[in-house]
Amino acid sequence: MSGVALSFVLLAGCGGEPQPPYLNRFLVKASPKGTHEATFYNYGKGGGRGFLGATVTSAMYVNVRRRGEPFDQEQRQIFAMRHGYRLRLVWQDEHRLRIDYPSSADISIKRPQSGVVSILFNPVPQSELPEPYKALSAVRIPSLIPTR
Repeated sequence: MSGVALSFVLLAGCGGEPQPPYLNRFLVKASPKGTHEATFYNYGKGGGRGFLGATVTSAMYVNVRRRGEPFDQEQRQIFAMRHGYRLRLVWQDEHRLRIDYPSSADISIKRPQSGVVSILFNPVPQSELPEPYKALSAVRIPSLIPTR
């Protein structure tokens, strides 16, 4: 197969409507005294639908911030996983957060500290975790839409 024909085949499989930027928050958990918040979420910057129209699976994230600070999906990420949609956030005290996550998940971020908060990671069988959460909020993110 010539290089031109191969390029045409590859480009033909990438069609479809582009996906808009999005942010889904699934769980927000305040520390016992309310000084920090941990958020379980996913987001995408938009773009194509992926090879042959298949949408790429988005990672699921956890971030921790001081309560009252604005949420920023790209800041203070302490945990990221793919192929896992169940998770439990447990504040053990004001400065220690435990994340129970599926032992079968692919982990790409695992930071043991966020400011004054220590993070403990606990892989468990998926059957021991709650059912996947429905999004508390799902929004399009205009600020992530590329400008031309």
